[in-house]
Amino acid sequence: MEQLRQAVRSAAVSKPFLDETGAAVGRYRFDEEFAGFRGHFPERPLLPAVVQIMAALHVAEEVWKGVTDATVSVDKAKFTLPIVPGDEVEVRCVMKRLEGGSGVEARVFARGEPASSFILSPVFEE
Repeated sequence: MEQLRQAVRSAAVSKPFLDETGAAVGRYRFDEEFAGFRGHFPERPLLPAVVQIMAALHVAEEVWKGVTDATVSVDKAKFTLPIVPGDEVEVRCVMKRLEGGSGVEARVFARGEPASSFILSPVFEE
């Protein structure tokens, strides 16, 4: 799993940043050789959900200090657009107040369209 996490970080097009709206933003390009595509699926490669979640955690960790990847749960997950090799992906994260701590609401975009959304909780424990 650590190798996949490193591969996600290496796929970053630029360092994640905080935009003018307060959202943490990261951009990634997952080429055909990206490890996450192996076996998922051989004839029609699709970016796995776990990679999208890892990318969101990477964005949050880089922008907000104290974020942990020991996420307890992934809630309200919706995957609506397949992400294929070569797509440039934008990950946008905002902090959300949740019961028992704070979480991250993540939205992933590919080809300018919403591809997925989910909530990671808690990423800050109180």
